[in-house]
Amino acid sequence: ARPPGLAAARRRAGTAGRLMPAVAGASGERPTVAIVTVNYNGRDHLAACFDSLRGLDYPRDRVSVVCVDNASADGSVDFIREAYPEVVVIEAGANLGFAAGCNLGAEQTDAAYVAFLNNDAKVDPAWLSALVDAVDGDPAIACAGAKILDWEGRTVDFVEGHLNFHGFARQAHWRAAAEPGRFDTPRDILFACGGAMLVRRDVYRSVGGFDADYFMFFEDVDLGWRLWVMGHRVVFAPGAVTYHRHHGSAGKLPMDRRNLLYERNALFTIIKNYDQPNLDRILPAALMLAVHRATDRLQHSARGLDDLSPDRWPALDADDLERAISYGDLAALVAIRDVSRRMPELMAKRRSIQERRARPDAAIFPLFGQPFRLYPMAYLIIQAYCDDHHGLVRALGIDEAFRAVRTRVMIVCGVGLPSLGFDDTPEGRRADALGRGLEALGHPVLYSLPRDLVDRRGVAVPSQIARFAWDDRNVDERLMRFGPDVIVATHWRVLAYARLSAYRPVVLDAGLGDPDLSGEPAVVRETILRRDYLANVDLFIAPDDARLAELGDWVARHAGLARGPRHWRTVPAVPGPDGAVAGIAPLADFCQHAWVGRDKLSIDYRPVPPPTPIWRLPAKAVEAWRRHGRSRLWRDVRQYSAWRIDRLRRSLGV
Repeated sequence: ARPPGLAAARRRAGTAGRLMPAVAGASGERPTVAIVTVNYNGRDHLAACFDSLRGLDYPRDRVSVVCVDNASADGSVDFIREAYPEVVVIEAGANLGFAAGCNLGAEQTDAAYVAFLNNDAKVDPAWLSALVDAVDGDPAIACAGAKILDWEGRTVDFVEGHLNFHGFARQAHWRAAAEPGRFDTPRDILFACGGAMLVRRDVYRSVGGFDADYFMFFEDVDLGWRLWVMGHRVVFAPGAVTYHRHHGSAGKLPMDRRNLLYERNALFTIIKNYDQPNLDRILPAALMLAVHRATDRLQHSARGLDDLSPDRWPALDADDLERAISYGDLAALVAIRDVSRRMPELMAKRRSIQERRARPDAAIFPLFGQPFRLYPMAYLIIQAYCDDHHGLVRALGIDEAFRAVRTRVMIVCGVGLPSLGFDDTPEGRRADALGRGLEALGHPVLYSLPRDLVDRRGVAVPSQIARFAWDDRNVDERLMRFGPDVIVATHWRVLAYARLSAYRPVVLDAGLGDPDLSGEPAVVRETILRRDYLANVDLFIAPDDARLAELGDWVARHAGLARGPRHWRTVPAVPGPDGAVAGIAPLADFCQHAWVGRDKLSIDYRPVPPPTPIWRLPAKAVEAWRRHGRSRLWRDVRQYSAWRIDRLRRSLGV
């Protein structure tokens, strides 16, 4: 169904005539471009946006600017017409959403290219030139995405997007330091961020543009994936620098409404774009996980217990069964209902896309980045959800479909790396060799070093190393933020503090450590041995067979874990004179086809309390009330109090 008011908006827009015709110019003349921005009560953002467009180095007679206003009530239209008369305003007459608003703006031009820009963004003078240059020289490239930084240009907002197998997308490298040279390489990406991108207008129209049924969120993911399916390419244009207020406009939408759109649009995207064999195995998993998320939200809102677990449900008494719930917690279920209602037209869209398929799924999957990452991120700490997620991936053969995708590995070390100038130690050399060997085979690798070492070092370390440095209390948070597909620990101590390791495939390289743990604090020895945290290790490795046998005997005596060929491998990882690393294959094979053991401990994850100063709490409470209402505010207060109490208990050793 078309968004309400779309037909009327098209009639009103049609009276304005066509904008920026794609007339042929003299040899070497730049192509025509229409820049479209969609506005809804965003007057406070508009001056910065349009002022930056006035400063573009692109020929002015080859550019038009169109603003589609979705029935703003803050005086946006009058402000634009008075302050920026060069901007063509199209009054939609209703809030069409981002996707339909972009389509309406694109319909009013015959320019060769259409660029989309968020109203809460500003651009570098070379922004448009860089986008056009990325696309214009290669007819196979249909779309280019800009580099998007935060408003001050210090951290990353978008340089690449990742997509998991059931349709949830994320901005990879979000809030990473925007260091010169780090994100400056053009490359293929699955999708461009709709907040700053350029697309060939004829291709955009031929593939159907943004799907207006999305309203907002993930419409750019769907468009990018669709372009790849139909034989086009999408690229990253690092020279097209944009500065963005993150969720400056979308943040005004209540969280429960956002959750509904995320859940529903993720299902829209996978139903339309997977080929039939992959859809047959993935859609059941996506629906089951959506139901799981809904029940998780319900039980968390009730009292934080998994009362909706099939094991606990039969034991609930009448009072427990009559608990009040919040409709906002039903977002995933409402999304499934909406998808079922729209299924006839959704399947018509699917048929249209699949009939024009020019590229197999297997050729697109490497662009997903992390197909098995758990989204939303909060579900990384719900063990039942993680277990079911991993179980569905294996049981339905989804892991086989994505076998060509390289996994992200985090190597958590107990010492510094010699390659970064730290002391030359056996463990450090070993970690260096393991990382280089995996990187040579295409696995993205990040090292997490002890925070005290990083802080004490006299010279600066790479920002990624500093950002993900760990200590006894934050290692869980570091793992959650980076979201590795596999954790490689080169030190026993990590097992005592990294409770999230229970939810990820874990490798313990114990070949160079001291298996009797005599040098470790008592709490570490107790945690690892008495609580049997060794059960959370999915693969033990050592540099030679003798060391592996010694390690196996020690673990069998102290933890009662029997040694089997599946969980024990020799990984020499010997650097050669040419920089190659020999003997890395057993570890690389595990990283690519990693499994999660079934006997891992059940661990109650306790998040680190938020670093909110006491004096800011009243302002945060007012904001929570404004966005989500009274019930959510009290829930946040209870959660915050629990965090503070937990911190106090931990500091007292209780």
